[in-house]
Amino acid sequence: MIVSSNLTPGKNGLKGWTADDVVNVLKKGIDKDGNALCPPMPFGPNGAFGGLTASDALDIATYITTLAPADSDIIPLCVAPAAPPAGGASSGGAPGAAV
Repeated sequence: MIVSSNLTPGKNGLKGWTADDVVNVLKKGIDKDGNALCPPMPFGPNGAFGGLTASDALDIATYITTLAPADSDIIPLCVAPAAPPAGGASSGGAPGAAV
């Protein structure tokens, strides 16, 4: 089952995030600590949000960061994708195979 993380400024959500932090997520797929986000959110330059204008991304980010804080009992089940090995070599198996 795919579930969303808490997108409100609640304690287990986006508390302490700025609109610029959210814009970076939408446009680059990087959280405020520099970590890649987990799929299936369509983030980053090649994702569905990659084509947002700067103004649209900021409007979405401003909206999200001004939501009323709410807490959630959702347990994050995602493990962020690992960085590719140095030199782009596969870590085992056939190229492109899930490991």
